Amino acid sequence: MVRTPTAVTALSALLAGTLTAILTAAPAAATPTTVLMDGMAGDNVFLNAVFTANRFALDPSGRLIVDGTLTGTITGPPGTLQKAVDQPIVLPIDRGASAASCWTIDLAVGPADQRLAGFPFHLDRSNLHVGVNQGPGSRLRMPMCAFSRALPDDGAGPAQLTDPLNEVVALRASVPATR
Repeated sequence: MVRTPTAVTALSALLAGTLTAILTAAPAAATPTTVLMDGMAGDNVFLNAVFTANRFALDPSGRLIVDGTLTGTITGPPGTLQKAVDQPIVLPIDRGASAASCWTIDLAVGPADQRLAGFPFHLDRSNLHVGVNQGPGSRLRMPMCAFSRALPDDGAGPAQLTDPLNEVVALRASVPATR
């Protein structure tokens, strides 16, 4: 293959343009804290949805709960039923089945009975997983460590349990997704 100055110049321009496009690409969308949820209402009525955690709190009895939005589809027997669901719900978190460290949080969300689009659904338990890359400078690590210390403490109050989780949700929503 004979290389001419014109071919080399054209190839250099193409590579420079590609590199510029890669470096100036718009950041990816924010990554909220979500979990897939499945449920069933009677015979052949199913829910496939995504639950997005918005805020953590303690209910009046002191149980850890998560307030969020359930978005998905209700389907029935083929050709008989299909409805979209997009509604706020509150789900319990089973602290005994949950685990946390400074690098990961796995929350056992549900099970719960909820009325969705007029149907009484039983939502199966799902695990909401939040992970952080190990390395210096991670802003998620401090609230995750704080939560991991409070999770096994039965006497932990709202400040020890919900504040770190709400900080994690806020930080996750503000950090662009990795590619």
